[in-house]
Order: sequence, then C-alpha cells, then structure tokens
Amino acid sequence: MIRRHKGQTLILSYHRILPATHSEYKSMQPGMVVSEETFRNHMKWLTEYLDVIRLADLKMQRPQSSQPACVITLDDGWVDNYTYAYPILKEFDLPATIFLVSNMIDTNHYFWPEKLGLLLNNKTTKALLETQIKAKYDSDLSDYDGLIGLLKSEDDKSIIQFLDSVEKEAESSDNIFEKERQILNRKELIEMARSGLVDYGSHTENHIRLDKVSIKQSIHEITESKKCLETLLNTTISAFCYPNGSYTSEVVDAVANVYELACTTDSGWVNEKSNRHMLSRIMLHDDISNTRSLFWGRLLGFF
Repeated sequence: MIRRHKGQTLILSYHRILPATHSEYKSMQPGMVVSEETFRNHMKWLTEYLDVIRLADLKMQRPQSSQPACVITLDDGWVDNYTYAYPILKEFDLPATIFLVSNMIDTNHYFWPEKLGLLLNNKTTKALLETQIKAKYDSDLSDYDGLIGLLKSEDDKSIIQFLDSVEKEAESSDNIFEKERQILNRKELIEMARSGLVDYGSHTENHIRLDKVSIKQSIHEITESKKCLETLLNTTISAFCYPNGSYTSEVVDAVANVYELACTTDSGWVNEKSNRHMLSRIMLHDDISNTRSLFWGRLLGFF
C-alpha cells in the first residue's frame, strides 16, 4: 500500500510525548499525547519504509519513482519534547520541526486547556469552576472534553480571562495549586538546534485561533512571532503552523506573505498539487497508533 504514495510526502503531527507512567499522561486529552514507548516505535517503523527529511527540505514535486518521504513535526513547544522526544530523535538520527508559541517560551504559563485540567483536578477549584460554568453558560457540564467543547464557543482571550478569574477566586481562598513548567526554554531550544536535528517554526505569539480574531490581530500574531523567534534563537524562521488548525483565506494570504510554507491539521499526504501554505498532516496520538497495524492504518488513511 505504501507504494501508491511514491513521490509524495507525509507530514506527521505530534504534541506531547510522555511516559505512560507520567502523572499527566492519563489526564491529557487523548488526542494530545503519545507515550514515550509509542513514539520510539513510530520512529523505528518510519525508517523501514519512508525517507525522513527536514520540513525545510520539503519539495512539492518529487520524482514519481522515489521512496515516499516523511516529515516529523511537534506542535506547541512542550518541555517533554526536550525530555523525552529529543533523546529518541537522537537515537534514530531523525530531524524534526517544533512549532513554538513565542510568548510562552521561558515562562511558567499554561495553555488554557491545561489550566482547565488543573482546575478540574483540584476538588475546591473544580467546585468553583462548576459554579461559574453554571452561572455563565447555564450548563452542568463538568467533564474535561465537554468543557473544552463548550469553552471553544468563545474566543481565546475570553476563555483565558474566564479561567483566570476562577484561579484568582481559588487563590483568594488560599486554594493554590502547584504549577510545573510545561514549555521549552531558550537553553533547551538552543541545545536541540545545535544538534543539527531540530528546527523551529512559528505557532503564533499566543496560540490564538486565527479565525476568531480580526485580520489585523492575526497579522500581528503571525509576524511578531517570527520576529521574536528569530531574535531569540538567532535563526531564520520560515515555517508556520495554524493554532488549532484554524484559518481563513485572509489568514492564509497573510501567512504566505511572511513564511515559505505552513502546516494545517487537515488530514492527508502532500504532493505536487498541495498548497505550500495549507499543508496537510497526519495527527498521531496513542490510542490510534500504539501498534504497528494501527500506525500504518492511520498513515495510509484507513481511519
């Protein structure tokens, strides 16, 4: 089946890489995490049939007789990309691109879905959250996935303000929960870059959904993140990834004015007909790819 993709390129998308025993592994949304063991297996299986290349070396038109190519990408810039994914990339000598949210680097900030998870995992803050959800949305939803779906009806700024208000109320009652750094810092980024295996792309300044804000704000997020990353890392940033896979035609045009290529969350392989600023990827997470048959079934489009 892989032969039918000769001359094409597959771009894989990962987020978090964690040991199955890690405390956050089971609390994450299933679509966000791959176990350390599964990620190692993926890297091994890829090299059996695919030519793993850098995103920067992606050519839209490859010789039809050539072996299918593969690009590895990781979204958001999680610190576990350094702790667990990077050693495996070194083990197999495979290149990857990490898409970074520039204003999150060197901070202890959380993405809002992870802050929601923290609030739900604390008995007191969960009760506060449920009370405010009822008051604001007239909803009795209290499960993680359901609340994420509910909150996504708002723009990202409103969601963050809402969750911050719950956190503030909790802290005023002396119910403060522990936070650990989740995002890569400059030192880790520089180390990975110096290995020659890891490149970086932009994932905006603040990881906001670009179809939920004005085109003026979108352009700011798109351009300022590139400037910030290039200054911080002293390198050229030529690739972009749309947060949450959200874009409009205006957003795509704005990205095309700044970057050489951009990745979506649309599913599929890349070929000579693909739009360089709307590149498809295959999203991978543990529950749909933790065996060889599931992995190849996913890559080949069976589900």
